[in-house]
Amino acid sequence: MPFSRPQTPHKELKLGYCGLGAMGYIMARNLATRLSHPTVQHPIVVYNRTRARAEKLAKEVGESEIKIANSPEELAIECDIIFTNLADDEVVKMFFEKFASALKDSQNTKNKIFVDMSTVYPSLAGELDNLISSIPHAHLVMAPVFGAPTVAETAQLIVVMAGDYRSKKEVAHLLVPAVGRKVIDLGGNLEKAPTFKLIGNSLLLGSLEVLAESFTLAEKSGIQASQVQNLVKDIMPAPVFENYGNKMVHDLFDGTKGFAIDGGIKDSAHIRKLATDVNCPMPALDVAHQHLITARAVHASKRARGHAVHETLDWSSLVAGARVAAGLDGFDSNKHTNFSVPRLIQLRKDITAAALNHAAPAPSLATSSPSTKEPELPTLTVINTQMLGATLREFDTVDPEIVKGLAEMVHGCLAVVTMPNLNPPQLNTILRVLASSVPPPPPVKTPEQLAQQLRASTDNDIPGRRVKRQRAAPIPELKVIGALIEGRLITAEGVKDVAKLPTLDTLRAQLVGLLSAPGAQLAAVLNEASGGRLARTLEGFKKSLEGDGSKPTDAP
Repeated sequence: MPFSRPQTPHKELKLGYCGLGAMGYIMARNLATRLSHPTVQHPIVVYNRTRARAEKLAKEVGESEIKIANSPEELAIECDIIFTNLADDEVVKMFFEKFASALKDSQNTKNKIFVDMSTVYPSLAGELDNLISSIPHAHLVMAPVFGAPTVAETAQLIVVMAGDYRSKKEVAHLLVPAVGRKVIDLGGNLEKAPTFKLIGNSLLLGSLEVLAESFTLAEKSGIQASQVQNLVKDIMPAPVFENYGNKMVHDLFDGTKGFAIDGGIKDSAHIRKLATDVNCPMPALDVAHQHLITARAVHASKRARGHAVHETLDWSSLVAGARVAAGLDGFDSNKHTNFSVPRLIQLRKDITAAALNHAAPAPSLATSSPSTKEPELPTLTVINTQMLGATLREFDTVDPEIVKGLAEMVHGCLAVVTMPNLNPPQLNTILRVLASSVPPPPPVKTPEQLAQQLRASTDNDIPGRRVKRQRAAPIPELKVIGALIEGRLITAEGVKDVAKLPTLDTLRAQLVGLLSAPGAQLAAVLNEASGGRLARTLEGFKKSLEGDGSKPTDAP
């Protein structure tokens, strides 16, 4: 604590709290239940735009500890120290304008201390100071906090303060130990506290980005993210890495139990603006900001289709941005097929080798000798999963319902095999390569086999030793979902049917044979008719028409 204990006031202080979000709710509850200061009057007065939230708090701690104000103006007039913890800069400014207006109208003569604990852009602190300093006997303290809701639950937050010295001293001894464990004093310049808060959040956000990229790289390389998380615990045993890494590995993205992604995007925008204002490039934060936006956009799309797991995302879900950019499912790591880079390289080689058997160089039109030009071969490319629907919708001939069905079938990486031309035997060969590239799933164990496995594991159990849970390595799944041929979308079954067709040259030969067959058959019939007499008679008529003077006669 950087402050000595303040003098005992002449009367009991009445505290007010405005904003009962994920953090504000916990801090207001801790002030009501943990603060046993002799100079503080209970109940604590609270206000929230959604009254149900305030009623929930009052029901939880009791009406003797919580009183609900009907308006922010009532809160400002009735209380001596007013804490605020609000969503964004616009909301903070709106409430402080209401506070200032109410106090001016009531011709306030009491001492007031306003303590803003929100994360805002530094310049807003100056605007709030102008509002509050216009009121006699009123002071402003900027006091943002560091710590997640789980940290707030145990009153272990770190409070950063800037503003009037006496006011800071008064507030600091109310917040510690009821709300936080430590106070950092940054002097009288109000803008220093929100600046310090943004710098601290840049450290957190940068750490999240590093974790997200490392976990994604591991999964793309055939290594489980949980193994990387164990390494993080061994070499970097810090709470931020351990807590947020655990959320990413296990897809724990519920924003109601952490820091909501909207708040993370707001903070990252503030950090980038601050970096721009002071000419300090922060490229890692730029990437993290884009991944946050990507995660929110993908989640909004899933929610619109009714597929979202959580109503609100935690900002650790920025890993979804890194995953999607790498062709993985954003929010469900169980759908990651773990198709490693070495296996992908081998698959490309296998496709090329198999396709060569049906890719002979085409003959040149200028000469009868074969062309020396190398044949074009199929290519395998991994693309962003989100590009599938957008790409297919560019074709007017594609049925939107088929596109929707295909998009729902895609889980994890999406690969596209591009063929230079339609070659059914070559396509059939590629399908066989794809089918053989994935090992068959293990046979389903019978109840007797499962019971035997359980007995074997318990027989080797040593009392007092924690049994290490073995997680089976996922078997990658490779599934053909369709094809786009000359602007027409074909389902997986249709692809198999196309692969059974003969080549174009074979079809041409069959067509020529079909067209020439009737003429050959007619000549044969005529030649065979009457032992050849009909043919000879027709030949005689031909000669007579040519004027050779001979009379056609019937041959004996």
